[in-house]
Formats: sequence, structure tokens, C-alpha cells
Amino acid sequence: MKRIKEFLQAHYAEILLVLAGLTLLFLLLGFRLGSLTFGNAADVEVASKQAGSSWYAIIDNPLNAPYKAMQRLALYTGLDGITIMRAVSAVWAVGAIILFYLVARQWHS
Repeated sequence: MKRIKEFLQAHYAEILLVLAGLTLLFLLLGFRLGSLTFGNAADVEVASKQAGSSWYAIIDNPLNAPYKAMQRLALYTGLDGITIMRAVSAVWAVGAIILFYLVARQWHS
């Protein structure tokens, strides 16, 4: 517990900067997420929602299985709107940005 406290005291500015950056990124990716197409779903979104509608459909076609599994979990919890389907994409986008940063930092250090 003492090590964690010392780490937080030593790096509080960096931690706050990273948290502020992630918050800003989520806000930017979530801005007007449900009203971008006036609430109508594009054909691609409808097809994506149907592809993740059951675990059997995900296993039958495992291409993009992690993405479809996250959509399936959202559908399982009762969140079945277009906004949540777009939010799943935004979460994957943030993850891709973080992974790209980590790879670029490792590569160019």
C-alpha cells in the first residue's frame, strides 16, 4: 500500500494528464453519437447488429469476434439501440489509439 501511495505522489501530474486525455477522447468520440444520422441506422450498422445477435452467429463467422462479442454483451444487458452499437465502436477506437501509442512509443524510444 505504501508503494502505491509513493507512486501516486511521484506521478500524480502524469496520471491526471492521462485521465484528462482519455476523458476528452471519450467525450469527442461520444459527441452526438446517437444523432449523427438522425437516429436512423445505416445498412452496415443493421448488418453488424444482426451478426452479433447470437453467440452461434459469432462462432459461425468469427471474423471480428471480439467486437461482435462486445456488441452481444451490450444486447444481452438490454442496451439494444444504435447509440450503444456506435459506443462499442468508440470503445474499440480508444483501445486502438492507446495500443498505437504504446507501439509507437516502444518503437521510437
